[in-house]
Amino acid sequence: MSAADKHSGSPKCWLPLEADPSLLTEYIQLLGGPAVRCVDVLSTDEWALQLIPRPVHALLLAFPTDGSRQDTPAAAATEDNGDQKVWFSRQTIGGACGTMAVLHAMANLTHRLSVANGGFLERFLAHTANLSPQQRAEAIEKSAELARLHTSVEERGQSTLPERGQRVGTHYAAFVAVGGTLYELDGRKSGPVDHGETNEEGFLRDCVAVARGLMARRPDEMRFAMIAVVPADQCAQPDSKE
Repeated sequence: MSAADKHSGSPKCWLPLEADPSLLTEYIQLLGGPAVRCVDVLSTDEWALQLIPRPVHALLLAFPTDGSRQDTPAAAATEDNGDQKVWFSRQTIGGACGTMAVLHAMANLTHRLSVANGGFLERFLAHTANLSPQQRAEAIEKSAELARLHTSVEERGQSTLPERGQRVGTHYAAFVAVGGTLYELDGRKSGPVDHGETNEEGFLRDCVAVARGLMARRPDEMRFAMIAVVPADQCAQPDSKE
């Protein structure tokens, strides 16, 4: 934690996570997540979607942002997530959107995928199950273990690291299916965004349709990345790194 983070009343800031599938896979494993792997979705075209192993459990979308809370296409947000059907948390730590996207994705997969016994995710999700989105954000801020796990991977990407607290102009959101509905989960917003009905077969295409809408608003932008979360046993193991 920087000196600014330690100063009373100063907002916490983490270094943002690079949109690197190998890094995000490692991070999920460190958190004690389910047996999944992250893979790049290279294009919104059908040929690229056909390359992605099935089923797709979640999609992580990194996209350019102007800093506003309304960078994604308009849709109905469930204010405060009152029914608790979808696990959702607000984001109050700067630079933590990658961690928030991972938490949002993993928390909403536990109804069909098992997390590691005694791991961070199992303990954290049990602790926050009945909390409000704001209370979950406070629990994230107070978690020294989560801060340590984030720090352990934040410098492992290939890009030049920004200064802590510096605006990087990109942001993460997660897309999950809960109860046959596609939800966008972005901790800057007031609650989950409902993008309509979906199913296992059409989930990836439905996520990509939302991403296309965002891309169409910024046709000259290159800072988009789509990362699918798929079963680990459906992917070849990556080459070991020196």
